[in-house]
Amino acid sequence: MIDKDKHMNAVKLILLSTIHTLVHKTKGFFAVQLVAFAVMGVLVLPMFTFGIGLIQKFASISAFTPNNMLKVLANPPSMMVILLMGYLLSIIMIFEVHFILSFYAKKKDLLTVLSMAFNKLIRISLKDHLKVVITVWLMMVSANLPAIYFIFRKYRFLRYLADELSTPFVASATFIVFIMVGVFLLSRKFNGFSTFFSAPDLIGENRNRFIKSYLIWNAMLAVGILILYVMVVGVALALSLQIPEKQVAIANFVRLIDNLDRYLLILMGFIGIIGNCALMVASYERIYGRQADVPAEVFHYHGKLLKHPLIKKSFVILVALVALFMIYISVDMIKDGSRLRTAIFSDAKITAHRGFSDQYPENSVLAVVRAIEELSDHVEVDVRMTQDGELVLLHDASLKRTLGIDQMIWDTNYYEIQHLVPKLSEIFELAKGHVVLNIDLKHTGYQEDMVQRLVTLIEENDMVYQCVVTSTHLNALKEIKSLNPEIQTGYITYQLTQAALSSEAVDVFSMKSTLVNKTVVETIHREGKQIYVWTVNKRKEMERLNRLGVDNIITDNPVFAREVLFETGGDQLLMILLRVAFN
Repeated sequence: MIDKDKHMNAVKLILLSTIHTLVHKTKGFFAVQLVAFAVMGVLVLPMFTFGIGLIQKFASISAFTPNNMLKVLANPPSMMVILLMGYLLSIIMIFEVHFILSFYAKKKDLLTVLSMAFNKLIRISLKDHLKVVITVWLMMVSANLPAIYFIFRKYRFLRYLADELSTPFVASATFIVFIMVGVFLLSRKFNGFSTFFSAPDLIGENRNRFIKSYLIWNAMLAVGILILYVMVVGVALALSLQIPEKQVAIANFVRLIDNLDRYLLILMGFIGIIGNCALMVASYERIYGRQADVPAEVFHYHGKLLKHPLIKKSFVILVALVALFMIYISVDMIKDGSRLRTAIFSDAKITAHRGFSDQYPENSVLAVVRAIEELSDHVEVDVRMTQDGELVLLHDASLKRTLGIDQMIWDTNYYEIQHLVPKLSEIFELAKGHVVLNIDLKHTGYQEDMVQRLVTLIEENDMVYQCVVTSTHLNALKEIKSLNPEIQTGYITYQLTQAALSSEAVDVFSMKSTLVNKTVVETIHREGKQIYVWTVNKRKEMERLNRLGVDNIITDNPVFAREVLFETGGDQLLMILLRVAFN
């Protein structure tokens, strides 16, 4: 009993020391982790974007779907890229852990700690390299269990994988057991202390104390994250209840939760990594009875090189220039879009058909603006060309139905209708950085430079990654790809043909919803392409298509569609809250 009480007191002391470390070192830990996240962000985002482009090219796919993952995994060049990306990510994670622990251990200035962490990274022997990689992956995954569970619950592709493992519960239980085995290895075979500190492997009672401390501590972190999530949902609900129109309020709540989830996910990463680093430091100090420190012989230089003013200044300038360049690339990708936006398989997106055409004039500036304000994922617009070569928003070839002018668009100069029909360039200005444009190109066949003008306009407005050009004319799509293969293209069709399925000019199939069934969806996904369906305004049809796994639902009422899709695939507890609050 005495030994048991002693054991529990030791665990309690480790946990109290961890809390003490966080309370008194929170500012430092968060500052260091912010720097680490920034470094990871500016390195990982461009790297993954480039890597995804290579994988898509090698595997001949335009999106990652459950049906074509085998195609990716069976492709040797794609697998080589995946393994290389995983290895580079491992290196970055090793640097991050060394960076955080070195900052705590040495308490030096940021530049010195950066140099120390880099020095430790490059001095890892080949013999220990695999051990360190496995240790860091186990540590990172185990430290972020709530975030990983959150990702699996949120994204349809990962939910699909969980469902394939029988049920989400079985998948979650299997994953947790796997991590528990990993934690045991982390504390024994691949010991975190011997890897990151100058310390012997944990054995016997000390190992048991660490494992028990780890379990209790991460359970506490998970509860804290849950409380934080409840608070976030409460704030989102309170803000949405201020909107008088019920349907708009619900759509606002759903989209607000989606956006907050992204920031919450980042915060989970902060909490998980910082919390577990604090646990490692506190455990080390309590178990070994001495201040956590990194041995001097590991960081042999001790700033001698950086003490020379010229070298130190040059080093700072070089790091700053590299950082600014990578930040520029990252910001440009966020602002102008990237392959990540079109490649990652997530829940069905909502496209506002001809803008918010259920309540506003189709293809008008007002309809587009309202679709953006009501948080549509995409906005579909019809594009034709005037006699003088201006690309404008118009569905029919004739002006009669929408403008009351008995005249064809190709016989009309833009100045005649400039106050009635918006130019595509105006819509680009509205959409840029806010929404993806689905440009339905009404190609007549005899306006020879129409495609060239469209591609030029897209490039001039930096909309290459923020648009998809769809058309019933396959030759027009081929011409677009020949001019700029980065532009996503979609084939509007009533039937699937092998020629279209295998065509590199088709990234997306856009089909009438009543023609789409499970076989159609699986066939398109198996070819590594996406499927958009139109025009869907009925609840039951939206629910059916979402269950089939279509990638994009085109509708006249994006607000109603978002509510339906949230009810179909959303969290059941949130659905109960939604019904209670808004009914």
